[in-house]
Amino acid sequence: MKNFKNKKTLVFILAVFMMAAFCLTACTKDTDKEVQNENTKFEKDESLDKFIKTDIQNEVLESPLGAVAPKLAFANDKYAGVLNYNGLLIYSLGDKKLSSAIDINGLGFDQIQGDGAIEITSNDEYLVLNKMGKTDGYVYSLEGKYLSKADDISKISASKAEYLENDGINEIKAKIDEKDKDIDAIMTQNGYVVLTLDYDNLKDSKLSKLDKNYELVNSFNLSE
Repeated sequence: MKNFKNKKTLVFILAVFMMAAFCLTACTKDTDKEVQNENTKFEKDESLDKFIKTDIQNEVLESPLGAVAPKLAFANDKYAGVLNYNGLLIYSLGDKKLSSAIDINGLGFDQIQGDGAIEITSNDEYLVLNKMGKTDGYVYSLEGKYLSKADDISKISASKAEYLENDGINEIKAKIDEKDKDIDAIMTQNGYVVLTLDYDNLKDSKLSKLDKNYELVNSFNLSE
């Protein structure tokens, strides 16, 4: 009986050690990835400067509507991006005007929906642009306003936009007095960013910034 108890104790101790080793390995991997993300800096690739074109703003806003309507592609508390089939317009929410624009067609992105469509993820510093299902792509610096190539986007800590739906959308429509318009709304750290689309004239479409209580902070037209 004593030997049996000893064996049970030994098995229990081994199990505890194995669980501890597993947790340590998993935590180490996560930590390594976080450190890698924090230390990853993307240098400006001057060969890509030609694809940053603020002058495509009018082209994007004056083009006929495509099969897929323009959409709010990303947003944080400082910037928001409006994606159309012929360009990505990046706006400064604080300055209430265009910050930059990316010629996505020039970069090889010819679809914004479906197989092979452009995917956009972001963090507070960068946008990550890649084709759906691909691991390589491009990184855009929001503050530096430059592009870099990325061989493996899985090493970059970036996430997809968190869109509001249903009740949240209806409450925002009421707050901004746009009950009859189509809107996209993304949750940010300190509130929400809203794109209100005007299909008759995209230039009159609006970006709005709201706080966590859905109160309007500011709003401006995409043509600004």
